[in-house]
Amino acid sequence: MSLTIDPTTTTAATTESGRPRRAPGPAAADCCVPSGEVEVFAGAGRIAELAKALSDPLRVQIVDLLCSSEQEVCQCELIPRLQITQPLLSHHMRKLVDAGLIEVQRRHRWAYYRVNRAALAELADWLG
Repeated sequence: MSLTIDPTTTTAATTESGRPRRAPGPAAADCCVPSGEVEVFAGAGRIAELAKALSDPLRVQIVDLLCSSEQEVCQCELIPRLQITQPLLSHHMRKLVDAGLIEVQRRHRWAYYRVNRAALAELADWLG
């Protein structure tokens, strides 16, 4: 017994790579019925700002270090602990301060940093 395929009735439903082409699904309006009013998260921009500031591993290390300290930490302590240069520390601190994750107090020529616990709580509440 042999299997004969009639090319006039069979469609070649494949992509250029040779994979089978998927049949189109239902239209979006027919797919799902909305389950009521969907509330848009108003704080998405703020959470994205915090997450972006923490998107660098060195910044996460800085925040972690400051979280573990009960008092402000001077920049002169951070540079050797993180084994980085002063310009690199300044760059990353600016990103963290601008996002509101870190607070800075300048005393003469030194900068003292502490974590902003309210900003961390905001992020933790969202992560829930």
